[in-house]
Amino acid sequence: MMHLGISLGSGGAPVAARCVSRPASWLIPCHRFFFGWMARRAVAFKKQEGRDVFGGTPNTAGGTPALPGIAILGLIFLLHFPALAENARLPYHHLYRIQKIQAELRQAHPNLQIALQLRSALPNVKTSDLEAYIDSKSGKIPLNISPDGDIAVPLRDDLLAEDPWLITNQPKGTMQLNWQAGLARSVVRQMTNSIHYGLVMRATRDCEDVQAKMRQFFPDAPKLVMSGLKLIFSPGTKPAALVIHAKSGDRKLEADAGGELIVPLDESLLEEDPLMTLSAPPAKVQLLSRKSEE
Repeated sequence: MMHLGISLGSGGAPVAARCVSRPASWLIPCHRFFFGWMARRAVAFKKQEGRDVFGGTPNTAGGTPALPGIAILGLIFLLHFPALAENARLPYHHLYRIQKIQAELRQAHPNLQIALQLRSALPNVKTSDLEAYIDSKSGKIPLNISPDGDIAVPLRDDLLAEDPWLITNQPKGTMQLNWQAGLARSVVRQMTNSIHYGLVMRATRDCEDVQAKMRQFFPDAPKLVMSGLKLIFSPGTKPAALVIHAKSGDRKLEADAGGELIVPLDESLLEEDPLMTLSAPPAKVQLLSRKSEE
């Protein structure tokens, strides 16, 4: 996942550097699930007819209004809330619809993980400071927030019909909701001494499909094309290397002085699916993308 710590308001296009890695030690089961993230930031939510998207009264008629149009300006959702609300809040149906699609995408792409993440935009507020709950009429439903801010609301028809608020303990206008997709932990754990090209690179390419499916929520998002995978190795006496054992001959890739090595996304290699051998497991992995020229 990428946390740049900046506020994009100029519509800058995402580039390769906007894919963030997590250390390989996070692959231990007791730690986080995700590795090599992509993200988007959206601001300026439009209003639905007759109702402020983040204000007014939650839907009590049992309907499931569509998400508003969103202007994509960067990497993270900035949630704006009604002036009368003291705490940042979001209607349940927004999260429900996004997570429904996420569940379908995870089933279609088992080598990817997709998640929502809740964070404060204030630098002095840690994830451990955050609390949130669904304000259901049957009682408050606490929301578990992981150390990285990952959240998952219960997908329940009764809550969708009620459409209560998700309420945080932070002031209005200070919260961020991230959407991220990345390589599944089970895939990254196999990046030791050898791994097949198709396993990691097909999952990398599948991020394009995830982005396309999520565009129904983010219609103005720039179209990104996946370009490869960056491996970052810990400092050593010799530069780390990766060899692609293709039918046409071995292709050796060596890490630069900074320990970085890029494996390009190549359709012919995807079809062939050669074995790749690594001199050492990478400490970090990044998904690389570029803005489509279409």
